[in-house]
Amino acid sequence: VRGILDFIEYAHFETHTDASLKKLEEAWLLFHANKIIFRTKKIRDDFDIPKIHSMQHYVDMIRALGTADGYNTELSEHLHIDCAKLGYAASSRKEYIRQMTTWLTRREAIDRFASYLQWAMPGYLLELNDAPQVDSDSDSENSDSDEPEDDIDPPSNVASTYTIAKKASFPRVSVTSLEQEYGASNFLAHLETFLCAEDILPRQFNDISASFPVYKRVVVKIPAVVQVSTSVSNDTIRATRATPSRGLKRVVPAHFDTVLARKEAPVGPQPRLSLEGLFACRVRVIFALPVEYGRLNVPLAYVEWYKPLTQLDTDLGMYKIAPAFQNHHRRASIIPVTQISRSCHLIPRFPGAVDRTLSTDDVLDRCTSFYLNCYLRHIHRLRVI
Repeated sequence: VRGILDFIEYAHFETHTDASLKKLEEAWLLFHANKIIFRTKKIRDDFDIPKIHSMQHYVDMIRALGTADGYNTELSEHLHIDCAKLGYAASSRKEYIRQMTTWLTRREAIDRFASYLQWAMPGYLLELNDAPQVDSDSDSENSDSDEPEDDIDPPSNVASTYTIAKKASFPRVSVTSLEQEYGASNFLAHLETFLCAEDILPRQFNDISASFPVYKRVVVKIPAVVQVSTSVSNDTIRATRATPSRGLKRVVPAHFDTVLARKEAPVGPQPRLSLEGLFACRVRVIFALPVEYGRLNVPLAYVEWYKPLTQLDTDLGMYKIAPAFQNHHRRASIIPVTQISRSCHLIPRFPGAVDRTLSTDDVLDRCTSFYLNCYLRHIHRLRVI
């Protein structure tokens, strides 16, 4: 399985080197050497599958014809983005099918007219730059109606590494709510530690009774990686409390994303493709400081840490991690969102049979050991290129 996953990872690179092609061939040989396990376990009797047969020719074909990025036997799949995602993003989300149909019809008319102009005026080129940019992983379909639509970049004196809403979704959230509904234990103690480290602790800290502006999400910008993309990727980090049922609306479970972040602000430029200095953590709250605590231009995040990335499973190529504790409590702290590198995916480890009662809503709370998925967003494996 690892050989297949590695092969898929390297096969869709947009740019290849001798090193990456060597890794591609090694992944194929790893799968070929171990595929007998499928016969041993009586999963398959043969491997007469065209896609598997074609794998052995990838390296030679890439050297002869170029990279295979975007190639798929289901080539029509790209129309889902052109005809569905872009059209939906251009709609107002109300009666969107009618709006999507109108939008697509107009785009086709513009394309036909552009073709005519190119025929009538040699050298004419029409660039359609008004199409909204849609990330294939976008969760706009699930966006909440009370989330402000307008986003702003960070202030000019802060590195442009994130985007966040102009106004907080919840302008005044009490400390009690942060601790009980978001799970941010000992919130004020961690806030005091952070303010002391930043040398901005108010003298009357213990006397301030303030609520905090809380956001539902922050979008972290991941720099382009030439092997897989030429543009910056938007990585949405969410931290939302549970919403009870109301009328016909169902209960919405809480959602707290896991990310890779730095415990301290980096000094100088950091290598983009390295896990050095990064720790896995779970974001519980994304908030801003009210004026009572002083002015800070960067939003903050309350995070719960996992143990350092030191135990590598050589068979899977994934790090084994577990929640970090201090005095029988989850180790937590408050950090600026600029110290968040990107989201990460944690896969639960099962010492025996899989617990069928687990769900995506509680797996991070109930499991005690995880693997760090090294295939998400292509970043972790590119260290070898």
